[in-house]
Amino acid sequence: MINFFGSGNARKIFEMMASARSNEKWRQVARIWIQDNLIQFIFAIAGAVAAIVRAAPS
Repeated sequence: MINFFGSGNARKIFEMMASARSNEKWRQVARIWIQDNLIQFIFAIAGAVAAIVRAAPS
């Protein structure tokens, strides 16, 4: 499994997604990438949610 948040990839992915809004080519690339990496993408989102929940004051 790829650790998105340990390697700084999350920031690159979010920057790519932000640029995808204004650039059709990147939107197509992002769509293909997400299809190819959907399971890891879901785990990355789940990891982000878990990290936010852990960091939030209880």
